[in-house]
Amino acid sequence: CRRSDLRVCDSTGPARRKWQKAGPTCSNPTHLDARKGDIEPASYATFSPPQRKSSRTIQEAFKFPGSDPEGELKAMPSNKRMALSSLPSSELDNKVVLVRADLNVHLMAGDDRILNDQRIKNLMPTINHLMERNAKIVVIGHVDRRTYEGRTPASLAPVAGKISELLAEPVTFAADTVGETAREVVAELAPGSVAVLENVRLAGDDEGGDEELAAALASMADIFVMDDFVDAHLNLASTVGIANRVKTSVMGLLCEKEVKFLDEALNDPQRPFAAIVGGAKLSTKADLISRLIDSADSIFIGGAIANTFMVSRGLRVAQSLYEPDMLQVCKRLELKARNKGVKLLLPDDFIYSEGYDNNVLTGYVKYTDCYPTGLLPMSMMALDIADHSLETLVSTYKSARTVFWNGPVGAAELEKFSWGSKCVAMLVSTLGKNNRTTIVGGKDTIDVVEKAGVQDDISHCSTGGASFMDIVEKKILPGLTCLNPAGDMRVAPLPDDAPLFDVDAELEPVEAGERDMGANDVFN
Repeated sequence: CRRSDLRVCDSTGPARRKWQKAGPTCSNPTHLDARKGDIEPASYATFSPPQRKSSRTIQEAFKFPGSDPEGELKAMPSNKRMALSSLPSSELDNKVVLVRADLNVHLMAGDDRILNDQRIKNLMPTINHLMERNAKIVVIGHVDRRTYEGRTPASLAPVAGKISELLAEPVTFAADTVGETAREVVAELAPGSVAVLENVRLAGDDEGGDEELAAALASMADIFVMDDFVDAHLNLASTVGIANRVKTSVMGLLCEKEVKFLDEALNDPQRPFAAIVGGAKLSTKADLISRLIDSADSIFIGGAIANTFMVSRGLRVAQSLYEPDMLQVCKRLELKARNKGVKLLLPDDFIYSEGYDNNVLTGYVKYTDCYPTGLLPMSMMALDIADHSLETLVSTYKSARTVFWNGPVGAAELEKFSWGSKCVAMLVSTLGKNNRTTIVGGKDTIDVVEKAGVQDDISHCSTGGASFMDIVEKKILPGLTCLNPAGDMRVAPLPDDAPLFDVDAELEPVEAGERDMGANDVFN
């Protein structure tokens, strides 16, 4: 192989596959370019070994203090961008500041009354910050009217009225987005005042990156502020298009808060760091769990995702929802957790029902009854966690200094099976009251927290959906990377002889069925 200490798999078959050192030379052609990723994953290894966290194996971003005469350092995409809070007041005074905000509130069918104004309230800190610095504030965004046929763009007039109500100040609303009316409103705007332009999606193809729309909006602005974290994962004309055409483009206070909390929690958390991951499909959460294994000390798996893990261990879940094509992924995640020393916890007991409904009979089943020899009703469907699982959660997580929660641990959309998720919300809020860092993200999870009435006791409730998931999974968000960088973010090139994998890791995959495992006995 190209490096004598690169670990490769032998060819004795998947049942006996282990990691071993390759000699100075190797005749197997699949090993020659393995470190470049040029081969099929299935021909290389069944389980992916953990990457070594050192300067030899990962590219680390840092601020380059001087010049780079050799041209060896390259700019690296990063979600860390310049923030509004870092701009001096002199740069904002009497300037037209275009604020892209998340205004997609829920509207009442028929009369377009606002049913929930939380998204508008989230914008208030940024607007107040700009008003105090005598800026001319122009707010843009979109709102959709939800119908049975789908979503159609609606007017932002009710949103402008709500902003005026929250500010207790007059707010000007322009009936178009980039036309003569909008330009007149912006031209006549007084310092320290606010205007709202009509829905950007009524003026052009915002989602398709309409260049004419982006250019027209950018021409009215001196400074662009991106405060729509919900849409930061998209390449929109009203975000990326404007930022590429305006000299100064920065994160708003809401986006800054989101990036700060998520970056600190995942990259430099106070320990112990505990995570709770629920939801229906492992296929949408596998990357998230893998990312959390890199930084968390323990992870509790709930919801229908837990069913897939149980089946991968050789248990049965009767009629419960699970994903047959994700069983190998479960084994890989458990193997990675074992090698990282991370506790991967599953529920100890369940509330089950014979149907997905509030009006059906329910029962209680222990984890041990899920073995093939157990007394598991074959018509059952696990829909919530029960008492013993919650006791395990409380006893394990009560000492945590940082807690991350994404996804209900049961069918919380049904009132009869929302008890477990509400109890988790109470646990997280109690930790928050005791000065622990608690982060909750995901629409369904936020809904549970709001129904429990404990959102004020949680350190940070993320407003983003897909953006929240992407930033946790260390993906690049186009709506943020288009902004001015926080500094000269540079990265050193990776040496040619740097190993791809941690050469000190000893990986010995455990075959399914070799031993019985209890609910929380994960390769201990």
